[in-house]
Amino acid sequence: MKPLVLLIVDNGFWAIGEIGRQIVRRFRHKYDFLFLPERILSRRPDMLNQVLWRADLAFCLNESGAAMLRDSAAVALPPLVTWIHHVTSWNDEHRAAARMSQFLVACTPSWRDRIAGYAPGSQVASIRHGVDLDMFAPRAVSRQAFGIAPGAFVAGFFGARGSDQDAGRKGMDVLLAVFRRVAAAAPNLHAVFVGPGWEPFASELRATGARASIFGFVPRSRLPDIYSLLDVYLVTARVEGGPMTVLESLACATPVVATRVGLVPDVVIDGVNGFTAEIGDVETLSAALLKIAAGVELRKAIRSGSRPSVEKYSWNDTLAPLESILDGLIRLPSRRKEQPVLAWIEDVDRTYTVCLAADCLLNTLAGMRKRRAPLWRSFRVLRHMLEGVPLKDCRRALSLLRGHWPPPTPVS
Repeated sequence: MKPLVLLIVDNGFWAIGEIGRQIVRRFRHKYDFLFLPERILSRRPDMLNQVLWRADLAFCLNESGAAMLRDSAAVALPPLVTWIHHVTSWNDEHRAAARMSQFLVACTPSWRDRIAGYAPGSQVASIRHGVDLDMFAPRAVSRQAFGIAPGAFVAGFFGARGSDQDAGRKGMDVLLAVFRRVAAAAPNLHAVFVGPGWEPFASELRATGARASIFGFVPRSRLPDIYSLLDVYLVTARVEGGPMTVLESLACATPVVATRVGLVPDVVIDGVNGFTAEIGDVETLSAALLKIAAGVELRKAIRSGSRPSVEKYSWNDTLAPLESILDGLIRLPSRRKEQPVLAWIEDVDRTYTVCLAADCLLNTLAGMRKRRAPLWRSFRVLRHMLEGVPLKDCRRALSLLRGHWPPPTPVS
């Protein structure tokens, strides 16, 4: 029987959910993983405590997961690892993670050093973000099929508009200022936004005469199509752990223009696969986009240099240092042998699918309550999120939210 790792994610279908899936893929030969989103565990603390009795390790992929364990766990915790991706301000959730965890994980060596300064005495390791090089690769796509005119200079950004609410860390004010300046000098600019909440932003941009498309929530399987139709991917963030989108864009042979945050200084090389600028430097960011827009040969050169620059960042390689951390904290023999067997805990693949579907449902219901989008759009997004989930597991997800699944009785 393999050791059991409780993998807690704050969101099952955005970037951190992808990190969780890659951890499972990389280490499932050694460990069983129960992949459980925070929304589910907050709603069903009974499931959390059933798992904690049997788990050999808990791995929170966000500091909010450690705070949730502090507040909801009714039994003794197994060894705990927490991944802190970035810090805008060192808050109660970060302090809880540092106090409770045997190991903290940061995304870059610079973030490792900063977090070690915030939490003296904590063990902090650097595990870089990676990219799925099989999925993210250049694709031949028709721009016209996406409503983009021939000859357009296409610049894009992927993410939820609401992510900028964390002290403006995504730099959306800078993004808008850059697009305005570039549109004034390059009338063929076409801005592309992927993710929810961009309608007011795009309307403001269109008011200047620029063209803009909003693709909303795109199934992960279609993201390489969008990256491949871009001429450049733009990042204007003030604080980042990654972003993973930089690696994904470059893997699709799309160059990047970005502020020097997170992994950008280590990955984006000026003139080779894109250009970088200091945080908030609208002028340099705009000049870089215009340089790419005007230079056909430059555009070809940096496109050809993009994918080779990230081939060493496959998830298989970047996650490798995590193995010694997990091995060092898991104490064998497994605690599962000491506890009654529960069918849902042993069926890790089914539990993953059901909990992911339930998380998608909760996310959609929350958006409907806040009226973040028309109902038809909310249901379309939900359909994209549930791509590939069997109908039986969607029914189980509804049953989970009502408190009727999983059955709590041990199996013989």
